[in-house]
Amino acid sequence: MTEETQKLIFLNRFSPPRNRAKEPAMVYGIVKQHNGFISVTSAPGQGTTFDIYFPLSDARPALETIISGDILPRGSETILVVDDTPSIRQFIRDALDPLGYKIL
Repeated sequence: MTEETQKLIFLNRFSPPRNRAKEPAMVYGIVKQHNGFISVTSAPGQGTTFDIYFPLSDARPALETIISGDILPRGSETILVVDDTPSIRQFIRDALDPLGYKIL
């Protein structure tokens, strides 16, 4: 990915190949809403890496939850999984779906 593309990739009006113009902007918006940031690293002929960082949460589980430990926590949140390898996406879906998460 060229440096120019890296500068434009998160803009709504940018139109990368395969007509997926809004996907990077949507991910960027979600990350920013959660006070995170995205780092882009690219090397010609070697690929591009997007690292997404979120701040640590101050929330801590109750001591009773930590001690019991025999019951896995369940969630109802929706999680956006972004990876270009189908087997990795499926692995994450298989791991989180039984815990109640909705995977996009």
